Amino acid sequence: MARRYSPGGSFRQGSKVKEAVELVYKAAREKKRHIYETLENGCEKLWHATEDAIHSGEKKIRDTSSRVNEKVHEDPWTYVFTAAAIFFAVGSLLCTRTGMSEEKPFHEENRR
Repeated sequence: MARRYSPGGSFRQGSKVKEAVELVYKAAREKKRHIYETLENGCEKLWHATEDAIHSGEKKIRDTSSRVNEKVHEDPWTYVFTAAAIFFAVGSLLCTRTGMSEEKPFHEENRR
């Protein structure tokens, strides 16, 4: 049977091309539905994994902060001196990099 093209731009209703197009269209709809389901399941899993990670991170932060709080209250001077030493080291490094440690003190430069 010969295929005839109608002036409307489509093949006759009973043609094999139309059946093939319908099969492809049906398969594409099924594939689209499958892709949407897969994406939805993946997003759900990602959402739950993110929630679990947030909750476990919050718990770890609370535990760590309570331990640090206890240790600081047991021996506060150790932490005060440690912080002072760190600030002194950082300040020394910043002063040498900015050129503030030259022979003239900083306050003499501002008198002029």
